[in-house]
Amino acid sequence: MRFEHGVTDLGATDVAAGYRAVAPDQRGYSPGARPDGVEAYRMPHLVDDVLAIADTMEMRAFDLVGHDWGAYVSWVVGARHPDHVRSLSIVSAPHPGALRKVRESGDQEQAEASRYVEVFQQERKAEALLLGEDGSGSGLTRMFETSGLDPALTDEYLACLTQPGALTAALNWYRALKDEDLDDLPPIVVPTLYVWSTGDPASATGNSTSPVTSSRSAGSSLSASPSSLAVRAKSAAILRRRSAGSSTT
Repeated sequence: MRFEHGVTDLGATDVAAGYRAVAPDQRGYSPGARPDGVEAYRMPHLVDDVLAIADTMEMRAFDLVGHDWGAYVSWVVGARHPDHVRSLSIVSAPHPGALRKVRESGDQEQAEASRYVEVFQQERKAEALLLGEDGSGSGLTRMFETSGLDPALTDEYLACLTQPGALTAALNWYRALKDEDLDDLPPIVVPTLYVWSTGDPASATGNSTSPVTSSRSAGSSLSASPSSLAVRAKSAAILRRRSAGSSTT
């Protein structure tokens, strides 16, 4: 799936200086990397994928950018493998511990915003709702249209997700999510940029989770300023964090 949130083409000067940008399809989204079964999509496997890609490309340390599910994985990579991560840039997903804390607090607004997750976790029912009776992806089409996705990309995403087994693989990310895989996450100690949108329908409590997210970054500082995002955004707040002793840019 295409990454539309800031991974741009590198210029000749950047390439000459040794910079590379890698935006891979994550497991389940490509026919050659689509294992069967929910267990194959547990968080430890997703983290290992990131490290394996970096290892294959001989990147001992790297700057990691993640959006949505990719951001969720990125938080865990940054927490458990700080020796590999120079910096984190996170879009639209609070720290897993922050989201859990808000969820366990009984926040009804966030509970309602997360209701879709419960639907996605229902095997066969979710597929039926999203693919429609004829398997053409009518439910996906409606979801993409209401999200504000560029219509030109809707067809591209439908072509991917209506392949045999593709939608189930994508939904298995939700079905494999276990709290135990996220227990005892160490604090984030690498420089981290966290951007969230106040217009994101899946994160109703971005303003309340952000301080908790910041607290998960050891020695972090917190500042916020309004901005905008290209997708599903009315306004955004940008948090810049730093690890102890580092400077904020």
